[in-house]
Amino acid sequence: MSYVRLAHYELREEIGSGQYGVVKLAHSQETNIDYAMKIISKKRLIKRSGFLRKPPPRMRNSTGTSKAPSSPLDKIYREIALLKKLDHPNIVRLIEVLDEPNEDILYMVFELMPKGESLQIPNDNPLNEETSRRYFRDALQGLDYLHFQHIIHRDIKPANLLLDIDGHVKISDLGVSVEVGDTFQISGQAGTPAFLAPEILNPDTSKVQKFDGVRADLWALGITLYCFLSGTVPWNDMTHVGIYSKIMTQPIQLQTTVSEDCLYLIKSMLEVDPDSRPTMSELYENVWILASDGPLKSRCSQYIEVTQDDINSSVTVVPKLETLIMVKQMLKRHSFRNPFLSKKTE
Repeated sequence: MSYVRLAHYELREEIGSGQYGVVKLAHSQETNIDYAMKIISKKRLIKRSGFLRKPPPRMRNSTGTSKAPSSPLDKIYREIALLKKLDHPNIVRLIEVLDEPNEDILYMVFELMPKGESLQIPNDNPLNEETSRRYFRDALQGLDYLHFQHIIHRDIKPANLLLDIDGHVKISDLGVSVEVGDTFQISGQAGTPAFLAPEILNPDTSKVQKFDGVRADLWALGITLYCFLSGTVPWNDMTHVGIYSKIMTQPIQLQTTVSEDCLYLIKSMLEVDPDSRPTMSELYENVWILASDGPLKSRCSQYIEVTQDDINSSVTVVPKLETLIMVKQMLKRHSFRNPFLSKKTE
């Protein structure tokens, strides 16, 4: 079978799609390993200011002083450099980014998660409590690492918690993530409506309301745990305002039988008042979470710094995809005729 080639990757079938592009299976001829290649538009990324927004100063120049990105595209390259340096067993790893400077497309190569989403929602066959706990523990540790790096994910949900070959959960898709300062305060609505915390769903859009991004992420993780166990979200409606109203007025009701400790955890994580929800450190000591596999082990020890060298090497420049296909066809035919020309035009 003949495949389209980009650098040393063979681009195979489409395995996913999203707001910013498609995802294809990509086989590396160098490593003989399959990856997931996300093909996205630079213009769309620039329009929404890249992957991460409003970053604290991370980039250092040779004198050790902070340096701001000089253009939107430079900012994207800086953000790519940061994403490539994220290193945690519960975060999907960004392997490489390919860029053809004269084209609108970026090719982002991620490690392949062969078992897909942790659970598709809605689902008539939800997870049992033990599997839900295992997935939850993995997601919690990955989220803790992101928060340590001052990154708020903003779209935690089962579809963004992917399973590796061994069945471990890794957090994916930092497409609406935001970098934050020491207060972890963010604003604006981003993510999936059914997973948004009540403080985000402010009906008065004329006012800029700031809220704690960490607590909002943990709310979404609580909704995710509910989904694992019930196969559906606790509150849903046709509009954001309808969801907001239900969150504020309807008590949580789990549609399946779970242990008292599990139910208590879900209810505590889904408190309308953010200050009443458990903190990350309290979750690390929660009885239900620790009921199997022992204590959680934090890998949050080193804050990532992005250097100019990191940015300079953040992407691999490749020639135009059409050129690569053409060269392949020419070599196959032992001819230097343009393979895209019809016989009539030749």
